[in-house]
Amino acid sequence: MSGLEGTSVVIVEDDEHIAAVLEFIVGRLGCQPSMINDGAAAREYIITAAPPDLILLDMMLPQVTGMQLLAQIRAQPAWQRTVVAMLSARHDEADVTAARAAGANDYLLKPFEPQQLMERLRALLSSRTSQTSGSST
Repeated sequence: MSGLEGTSVVIVEDDEHIAAVLEFIVGRLGCQPSMINDGAAAREYIITAAPPDLILLDMMLPQVTGMQLLAQIRAQPAWQRTVVAMLSARHDEADVTAARAAGANDYLLKPFEPQQLMERLRALLSSRTSQTSGSST
């Protein structure tokens, strides 16, 4: 057991092959993945659904960009504790800096090594669990 059983993870990725790999990795961590394949559906989800523990958010999506969705997430009071990990094939330092400045907790580069990604996600979720258990809510 990883201690992450029941943790909710939303994967927003338009490439079906990458999405399938991400879903497998998240499942291997013991988390409960939910898939969204475009920006418009993700925008609707952010407005209407309860926030997940973590959202894996592709930067380049059809209809609404990952950065636009990140701004929407951080503008929602209920989503403030949601961990956001941006996914991108763009290795430009300016993109990484912009994503972090907008509220991303991490910026993960594609292509990724599955084992390394599992470790990064485990660390992100563990830090969230530590912060939540240390709060008085």
